[in-house]
Amino acid sequence: MLFIRILNFLKGYLIITASGRFTERFINICVRRNMTMWDVKSENGVIIAKLSASDFFKIRDVARITSTSVRIKRRIGLGFLCRRYRNRWPLIFAVILFTAIIYYTSTHVMSIEVTGNQRIPTDKILDELNQTGLKTGIKAEDIVPDQIRNQIMIMDEDVSWLGVNVRGSRVYIEVAERIDSESIPHETGEPCNVVAAKDGIISSMQVKQGQTMIKKGDGVREGDLLVSGIMDSTYGGFRTVHAYGEIWARTEYSASADYPLVYTKREYSDNVKTFLGLDLLGNCVDLFSRKHIDDSRFEERSTNYVYKTNIWGRDIEIGAKRYDFVGYDTVEIHRTVSEAVEEAETELTKQVEAEVPGSAKVVSKNTDHNIVSGETVRVTVTWYCDENIAKEAPIEDMEDIDYTDDGI
Repeated sequence: MLFIRILNFLKGYLIITASGRFTERFINICVRRNMTMWDVKSENGVIIAKLSASDFFKIRDVARITSTSVRIKRRIGLGFLCRRYRNRWPLIFAVILFTAIIYYTSTHVMSIEVTGNQRIPTDKILDELNQTGLKTGIKAEDIVPDQIRNQIMIMDEDVSWLGVNVRGSRVYIEVAERIDSESIPHETGEPCNVVAAKDGIISSMQVKQGQTMIKKGDGVREGDLLVSGIMDSTYGGFRTVHAYGEIWARTEYSASADYPLVYTKREYSDNVKTFLGLDLLGNCVDLFSRKHIDDSRFEERSTNYVYKTNIWGRDIEIGAKRYDFVGYDTVEIHRTVSEAVEEAETELTKQVEAEVPGSAKVVSKNTDHNIVSGETVRVTVTWYCDENIAKEAPIEDMEDIDYTDDGI
Protein backbone atom coordinates (compact mmCIF):
# COMPACT_ATOMS: atom_id res chain seq x y z
CA MET A 1 0.00 0.00 0.00
CA LEU A 2 2.81 2.39 0.83
CA PHE A 3 4.55 1.57 -2.43
CA ILE A 4 1.39 2.44 -4.40
CA ARG A 5 1.10 5.78 -2.60
CA ILE A 6 4.72 6.61 -3.36
CA LEU A 7 4.23 5.62 -7.03
CA ASN A 8 1.11 7.79 -7.33
CA PHE A 9 2.98 10.72 -5.79
CA LEU A 10 5.83 10.36 -8.30
CA LYS A 11 3.40 10.08 -11.25
CA GLY A 12 1.08 12.82 -9.94
CA TYR A 13 -2.67 12.80 -9.42
CA LEU A 14 -5.63 15.15 -9.02
CA ILE A 15 -8.44 15.44 -6.54
CA ILE A 16 -11.54 16.29 -8.63
CA THR A 17 -15.19 17.08 -7.94
CA ALA A 18 -17.97 16.00 -10.28
CA SER A 19 -21.51 17.42 -10.05
CA GLY A 20 -24.55 16.95 -12.24
CA ARG A 21 -27.60 14.75 -12.79
CA PHE A 22 -25.73 11.66 -13.97
CA THR A 23 -22.60 11.54 -11.77
CA GLU A 24 -22.92 7.80 -11.18
CA ARG A 25 -23.01 7.21 -14.94
CA PHE A 26 -19.92 9.45 -15.21
CA ILE A 27 -18.00 7.25 -12.75
CA ASN A 28 -19.05 4.02 -14.46
CA ILE A 29 -17.95 5.20 -17.91
CA CYS A 30 -14.56 6.35 -16.53
CA VAL A 31 -13.96 2.95 -14.93
CA ARG A 32 -15.07 1.15 -18.11
CA ARG A 33 -12.57 3.16 -20.13
CA ASN A 34 -9.71 2.08 -17.74
CA MET A 35 -9.14 5.49 -16.22
CA THR A 36 -7.29 5.28 -12.88
CA MET A 37 -9.68 6.58 -10.23
CA TRP A 38 -9.78 5.76 -6.50
CA ASP A 39 -11.07 6.98 -3.12
CA VAL A 40 -14.44 7.86 -4.65
CA LYS A 41 -16.98 9.29 -2.23
CA SER A 42 -20.09 11.45 -2.31
CA GLU A 43 -20.75 14.59 -0.27
CA ASN A 44 -24.06 16.46 -0.65
CA GLY A 45 -24.58 15.09 -4.15
CA VAL A 46 -21.07 15.99 -5.29
CA ILE A 47 -18.62 13.22 -6.20
CA ILE A 48 -15.05 13.61 -4.87
CA ALA A 49 -12.37 11.29 -6.28
CA LYS A 50 -8.69 10.97 -6.97
CA LEU A 51 -7.71 10.73 -10.63
CA SER A 52 -4.41 10.04 -12.36
CA ALA A 53 -3.04 13.25 -13.88
CA SER A 54 -2.49 11.52 -17.24
CA ASP A 55 -6.20 10.59 -17.45
CA PHE A 56 -7.59 14.06 -16.80
CA PHE A 57 -7.92 15.07 -20.46
CA LYS A 58 -9.64 11.75 -21.26
CA ILE A 59 -12.67 12.59 -19.12
CA ARG A 60 -13.74 15.59 -21.24
CA ASP A 61 -15.86 13.43 -23.59
CA VAL A 62 -17.32 11.53 -20.63
CA ALA A 63 -18.22 14.78 -18.86
CA ARG A 64 -19.86 16.14 -22.04
CA ILE A 65 -21.89 12.95 -22.63
CA THR A 66 -23.13 12.80 -19.00
CA SER A 67 -23.61 16.58 -18.65
CA THR A 68 -21.27 16.52 -15.64
CA SER A 69 -19.30 19.50 -14.40
CA VAL A 70 -15.75 18.50 -13.41
CA ARG A 71 -13.48 20.75 -11.34
CA ILE A 72 -9.93 20.28 -10.07
CA LYS A 73 -9.86 20.66 -6.29
CA ARG A 74 -6.17 19.92 -5.66
CA ARG A 75 -3.04 18.87 -7.57
CA ILE A 76 -0.70 16.42 -5.78
CA GLY A 77 2.61 14.93 -6.99
CA LEU A 78 6.30 15.51 -7.50
CA GLY A 79 5.80 17.21 -10.87
CA PHE A 80 3.26 19.67 -9.46
CA LEU A 81 5.51 20.34 -6.45
CA CYS A 82 8.50 21.14 -8.67
CA ARG A 83 6.34 23.34 -10.88
CA ARG A 84 5.07 25.21 -7.84
CA TYR A 85 8.58 25.98 -6.64
CA ARG A 86 10.23 26.43 -10.03
CA ASN A 87 11.00 30.08 -9.22
CA ARG A 88 12.52 29.17 -5.85
CA TRP A 89 15.55 27.28 -7.12
CA PRO A 90 17.86 28.39 -4.25
CA LEU A 91 15.56 26.60 -1.79
CA ILE A 92 15.50 23.48 -3.94
CA PHE A 93 19.29 23.62 -4.29
CA ALA A 94 19.65 23.97 -0.49
CA VAL A 95 17.45 20.93 0.10
CA ILE A 96 19.43 18.87 -2.39
CA LEU A 97 22.74 20.05 -0.90
CA PHE A 98 21.55 19.29 2.64
CA THR A 99 20.45 15.82 1.60
CA ALA A 100 23.80 15.19 -0.07
CA ILE A 101 25.70 16.34 3.03
CA ILE A 102 23.64 14.12 5.31
CA TYR A 103 24.20 11.15 3.02
CA TYR A 104 27.95 11.78 2.77
CA THR A 105 28.55 12.30 6.50
CA SER A 106 26.54 9.20 7.42
CA THR A 107 28.32 6.87 5.00
CA HIS A 108 31.90 8.18 5.13
CA VAL A 109 34.47 8.40 7.96
CA MET A 110 34.39 11.83 9.57
CA SER A 111 36.76 11.29 12.51
CA ILE A 112 39.23 8.75 13.90
CA GLU A 113 39.80 8.50 17.68
CA VAL A 114 42.83 6.66 19.10
CA THR A 115 42.86 5.38 22.70
CA GLY A 116 45.09 3.12 24.80
CA ASN A 117 48.43 4.45 23.56
CA GLN A 118 50.90 5.83 26.10
CA ARG A 119 54.37 5.55 24.60
CA ILE A 120 53.39 5.61 20.91
CA PRO A 121 52.40 9.12 19.71
CA THR A 122 48.87 9.47 18.36
CA ASP A 123 50.13 11.24 15.24
CA LYS A 124 52.34 8.25 14.44
CA ILE A 125 49.39 5.84 14.69
CA LEU A 126 47.21 8.09 12.51
CA ASP A 127 50.00 8.28 9.91
CA GLU A 128 50.29 4.48 9.86
CA LEU A 129 46.51 4.15 9.53
CA ASN A 130 46.65 6.57 6.61
CA GLN A 131 49.20 4.30 4.92
CA THR A 132 46.79 1.37 5.26
CA GLY A 133 44.02 3.42 3.62
CA LEU A 134 42.09 4.29 6.78
CA LYS A 135 41.61 8.04 6.81
CA THR A 136 38.84 10.59 6.99
CA GLY A 137 36.67 10.72 3.88
CA ILE A 138 36.69 7.04 2.90
CA LYS A 139 33.51 4.97 2.82
CA ALA A 140 32.78 3.25 6.12
CA GLU A 141 31.67 0.10 4.31
CA ASP A 142 35.13 -0.24 2.69
CA ILE A 143 36.89 -0.63 6.07
CA VAL A 144 38.18 -4.15 6.79
CA PRO A 145 39.22 -4.18 10.50
CA ASP A 146 41.20 -7.46 10.37
CA GLN A 147 43.25 -6.31 7.40
CA ILE A 148 44.06 -2.95 9.01
CA ARG A 149 45.01 -4.59 12.31
CA ASN A 150 47.40 -7.04 10.64
CA GLN A 151 49.07 -4.31 8.59
CA ILE A 152 49.62 -2.05 11.61
CA MET A 153 51.05 -4.88 13.74
CA ILE A 154 53.52 -5.68 10.96
CA MET A 155 54.34 -2.03 10.39
CA ASP A 156 54.84 -1.03 14.05
CA GLU A 157 56.70 -3.39 16.41
CA ASP A 158 55.51 -1.47 19.48
CA VAL A 159 51.86 -2.44 18.81
CA SER A 160 50.86 -5.82 20.25
CA TRP A 161 47.16 -5.57 19.35
CA LEU A 162 44.90 -3.08 17.59
CA GLY A 163 41.11 -2.92 17.56
CA VAL A 164 39.14 -1.12 14.82
CA ASN A 165 35.53 -0.30 15.71
CA VAL A 166 33.32 1.51 13.18
CA ARG A 167 30.32 3.28 14.65
CA GLY A 168 28.44 5.33 12.09
CA SER A 169 30.81 7.92 10.69
CA ARG A 170 33.36 7.60 13.50
CA VAL A 171 36.17 5.05 13.83
CA TYR A 172 37.52 4.14 17.27
CA ILE A 173 41.05 2.68 17.40
CA GLU A 174 42.05 0.78 20.53
CA VAL A 175 45.81 0.24 20.89
CA ALA A 176 47.60 -2.26 23.15
CA GLU A 177 51.32 -1.52 23.36
CA ARG A 178 54.04 -4.09 23.76
CA ILE A 179 55.63 -4.18 27.18
CA ASP A 180 58.90 -2.29 27.33
CA SER A 181 61.20 -5.08 28.52
CA GLU A 182 64.04 -2.69 29.29
CA SER A 183 61.99 -0.89 31.96
CA ILE A 184 60.68 -4.05 33.66
CA PRO A 185 62.63 -5.88 36.36
CA HIS A 186 63.11 -9.51 35.28
CA GLU A 187 62.51 -12.52 37.46
CA THR A 188 66.26 -13.11 37.43
CA GLY A 189 66.77 -9.72 39.12
CA GLU A 190 67.27 -9.15 42.84
CA PRO A 191 64.30 -10.65 44.75
CA CYS A 192 62.33 -8.11 46.73
CA ASN A 193 58.97 -7.27 48.30
CA VAL A 194 56.78 -4.23 47.81
CA VAL A 195 55.92 -2.39 51.03
CA ALA A 196 53.94 0.74 51.83
CA ALA A 197 55.92 3.96 51.68
CA LYS A 198 53.34 5.72 53.87
CA ASP A 199 49.97 5.29 55.57
CA GLY A 200 46.82 5.16 53.43
CA ILE A 201 43.71 3.32 52.28
CA ILE A 202 44.13 1.21 49.14
CA SER A 203 42.14 2.68 46.22
CA SER A 204 43.49 0.69 43.26
CA MET A 205 46.40 -1.57 42.39
CA GLN A 206 48.17 -3.03 39.40
CA VAL A 207 50.47 -5.84 40.49
CA LYS A 208 52.69 -6.99 37.62
CA GLN A 209 54.78 -9.54 39.50
CA GLY A 210 54.58 -11.05 42.97
CA GLN A 211 51.91 -12.27 45.40
CA THR A 212 49.29 -9.63 46.29
CA MET A 213 48.79 -9.38 50.05
CA ILE A 214 46.15 -6.64 50.24
CA LYS A 215 42.87 -5.74 48.55
CA LYS A 216 41.03 -2.56 47.64
CA GLY A 217 39.71 -0.73 50.68
CA ASP A 218 42.34 -2.06 53.11
CA GLY A 219 44.07 0.40 55.41
CA VAL A 220 47.86 0.09 55.55
CA ARG A 221 50.61 1.65 57.63
CA GLU A 222 54.07 2.62 56.51
CA GLY A 223 56.21 -0.49 56.08
CA ASP A 224 53.31 -2.96 55.70
CA LEU A 225 53.81 -5.71 53.13
CA LEU A 226 51.77 -5.05 49.98
CA VAL A 227 53.19 -7.49 47.42
CA SER A 228 55.31 -10.45 48.44
CA GLY A 229 58.28 -11.57 46.39
CA ILE A 230 57.90 -15.12 47.75
CA MET A 231 55.54 -17.23 45.62
CA ASP A 232 54.50 -20.87 45.40
CA SER A 233 56.57 -22.92 42.96
CA THR A 234 55.06 -25.37 40.50
CA TYR A 235 57.73 -27.89 41.59
CA GLY A 236 56.96 -27.56 45.31
CA GLY A 237 58.28 -25.21 47.92
CA PHE A 238 58.68 -21.53 47.11
CA ARG A 239 60.41 -19.31 44.63
CA THR A 240 61.51 -15.69 44.92
CA VAL A 241 60.82 -12.99 42.36
CA HIS A 242 61.35 -9.29 41.92
CA ALA A 243 57.91 -8.04 43.01
CA TYR A 244 56.78 -4.80 41.46
CA GLY A 245 53.67 -2.89 40.48
CA GLU A 246 51.67 0.22 41.31
CA ILE A 247 49.65 0.41 44.53
CA TRP A 248 47.51 3.55 44.72
CA ALA A 249 46.17 4.63 48.09
CA ARG A 250 44.18 7.51 49.56
CA THR A 251 46.64 9.48 51.66
CA GLU A 252 46.30 12.67 53.62
CA TYR A 253 48.55 15.60 54.43
CA SER A 254 47.65 18.07 57.14
CA ALA A 255 49.00 21.02 59.06
CA SER A 256 47.59 22.52 62.25
CA ALA A 257 48.32 25.58 64.36
CA ASP A 258 46.78 27.78 67.05
CA TYR A 259 45.85 31.37 66.23
CA PRO A 260 44.95 33.82 68.99
CA LEU A 261 42.11 36.26 68.46
CA VAL A 262 44.04 38.94 70.34
CA TYR A 263 47.73 39.31 69.54
CA THR A 264 50.46 41.94 69.36
CA LYS A 265 51.94 43.20 66.14
CA ARG A 266 54.93 45.39 65.41
CA GLU A 267 54.38 48.62 63.49
CA TYR A 268 57.69 49.88 62.12
CA SER A 269 58.56 53.56 61.99
CA ASP A 270 60.98 55.59 59.91
CA ASN A 271 63.40 55.76 62.84
CA VAL A 272 66.36 53.70 61.54
CA LYS A 273 69.84 53.69 63.06
CA THR A 274 72.65 52.35 60.88
CA PHE A 275 76.05 51.12 62.09
CA LEU A 276 78.97 49.27 60.57
CA GLY A 277 81.13 46.34 61.58
CA LEU A 278 84.13 44.49 60.15
CA ASP A 279 84.44 40.85 59.12
CA LEU A 280 88.02 39.77 59.64
CA LEU A 281 88.83 36.13 58.92
CA GLY A 282 85.29 35.09 59.85
CA ASN A 283 85.18 37.14 63.06
CA CYS A 284 82.80 40.10 63.31
CA VAL A 285 83.97 43.24 65.07
CA ASP A 286 81.36 45.90 65.84
CA LEU A 287 82.45 49.52 65.35
CA PHE A 288 79.74 50.80 67.67
CA SER A 289 78.38 50.29 71.15
CA ARG A 290 75.07 48.46 71.70
CA LYS A 291 74.55 50.03 75.14
CA HIS A 292 72.62 52.94 73.70
CA ILE A 293 70.22 50.73 71.71
CA ASP A 294 66.99 49.67 73.42
CA ASP A 295 66.21 46.13 72.23
CA SER A 296 62.56 46.57 73.20
CA ARG A 297 62.10 49.45 70.72
CA PHE A 298 64.39 48.43 67.83
CA GLU A 299 64.61 45.41 65.61
CA GLU A 300 68.06 44.40 64.39
CA ARG A 301 68.64 43.67 60.68
CA SER A 302 72.06 42.98 59.20
CA THR A 303 73.61 42.73 55.73
CA ASN A 304 77.00 41.13 54.99
CA TYR A 305 79.46 42.45 52.41
CA VAL A 306 82.19 39.81 52.35
CA TYR A 307 85.06 39.35 49.90
CA LYS A 308 86.47 35.82 49.75
CA THR A 309 89.91 35.04 48.37
CA ASN A 310 92.59 32.37 48.58
CA ILE A 311 96.10 33.34 49.66
CA TRP A 312 98.82 30.72 49.84
CA GLY A 313 96.25 27.93 49.89
CA ARG A 314 94.13 29.44 52.65
CA ASP A 315 90.57 30.77 52.31
CA ILE A 316 90.40 34.31 53.66
CA GLU A 317 87.23 36.36 54.23
CA ILE A 318 87.47 40.14 54.44
CA GLY A 319 84.53 42.44 54.44
CA ALA A 320 82.07 44.59 56.30
CA LYS A 321 78.71 44.17 57.99
CA ARG A 322 75.90 46.68 58.03
CA TYR A 323 73.53 46.85 60.99
CA ASP A 324 70.12 48.52 60.66
CA PHE A 325 68.13 49.05 63.87
CA VAL A 326 64.53 49.80 62.88
CA GLY A 327 62.28 51.37 65.45
CA TYR A 328 58.85 49.89 66.12
CA ASP A 329 55.84 50.14 68.42
CA THR A 330 53.84 47.19 69.72
CA VAL A 331 50.13 47.33 68.88
CA GLU A 332 47.42 45.01 70.15
CA ILE A 333 45.28 43.54 67.33
CA HIS A 334 41.78 42.09 67.72
CA ARG A 335 40.31 39.83 65.01
CA THR A 336 37.23 37.69 64.56
CA VAL A 337 37.18 33.90 64.27
CA SER A 338 36.52 34.05 60.52
CA GLU A 339 39.46 36.41 59.99
CA ALA A 340 41.76 34.12 61.98
CA VAL A 341 40.59 31.05 60.04
CA GLU A 342 41.09 32.82 56.69
CA GLU A 343 44.65 33.87 57.58
CA ALA A 344 45.43 30.42 58.98
CA GLU A 345 44.09 28.66 55.88
CA THR A 346 46.41 30.70 53.65
CA GLU A 347 49.50 29.95 55.77
CA LEU A 348 48.74 26.27 56.44
CA THR A 349 47.83 25.59 52.79
CA LYS A 350 51.35 26.64 51.77
CA GLN A 351 52.81 24.21 54.32
CA VAL A 352 50.66 21.30 53.13
CA GLU A 353 51.32 22.08 49.46
CA ALA A 354 55.07 21.89 50.11
CA GLU A 355 54.66 18.38 51.60
CA VAL A 356 52.50 16.87 48.82
CA PRO A 357 54.69 15.12 46.20
CA GLY A 358 54.30 16.13 42.58
CA SER A 359 53.19 12.63 41.55
CA ALA A 360 50.20 12.68 43.92
CA LYS A 361 46.74 13.61 42.66
CA VAL A 362 44.84 15.93 45.01
CA VAL A 363 41.30 14.58 45.44
CA SER A 364 39.82 17.00 47.97
CA LYS A 365 40.75 19.72 50.46
CA ASN A 366 39.27 20.38 53.90
CA THR A 367 39.64 23.10 56.52
CA ASP A 368 38.44 22.59 60.13
CA HIS A 369 38.65 24.83 63.15
CA ASN A 370 37.62 24.73 66.78
CA ILE A 371 37.87 27.10 69.74
CA VAL A 372 40.66 25.90 72.05
CA SER A 373 40.03 28.61 74.62
CA GLY A 374 38.11 31.82 74.74
CA GLU A 375 40.67 33.70 72.63
CA THR A 376 42.45 30.96 70.63
CA VAL A 377 41.36 29.12 67.47
CA ARG A 378 42.97 25.87 66.34
CA VAL A 379 42.87 25.51 62.54
CA THR A 380 43.65 22.32 60.61
CA VAL A 381 44.07 22.13 56.82
CA THR A 382 43.93 18.61 55.30
CA TRP A 383 44.50 17.51 51.71
CA TYR A 384 43.35 14.07 50.58
CA CYS A 385 45.39 12.60 47.72
CA ASP A 386 45.72 9.51 45.55
CA GLU A 387 49.33 8.41 45.15
CA ASN A 388 51.44 5.39 44.43
CA ILE A 389 52.76 4.14 47.80
CA ALA A 390 54.63 1.10 46.45
CA LYS A 391 58.25 0.88 47.60
CA GLU A 392 60.66 -1.98 46.97
CA ALA A 393 62.22 -3.63 50.02
CA PRO A 394 64.63 -6.58 50.31
CA ILE A 395 63.30 -9.97 51.41
CA GLU A 396 64.51 -10.73 54.94
CA ASP A 397 65.30 -14.11 56.54
CA MET A 398 65.61 -15.88 53.19
CA GLU A 399 67.73 -18.60 54.85
CA ASP A 400 64.62 -19.96 56.61
CA ILE A 401 62.58 -20.27 53.40
CA ASP A 402 62.39 -23.53 51.47
CA TYR A 403 62.37 -22.20 47.91
CA THR A 404 63.34 -23.36 44.43
CA ASP A 405 64.85 -21.01 41.90
CA ASP A 406 63.00 -22.53 38.93
CA GLY A 407 62.02 -19.17 37.47
CA ILE A 408 58.52 -20.41 36.56
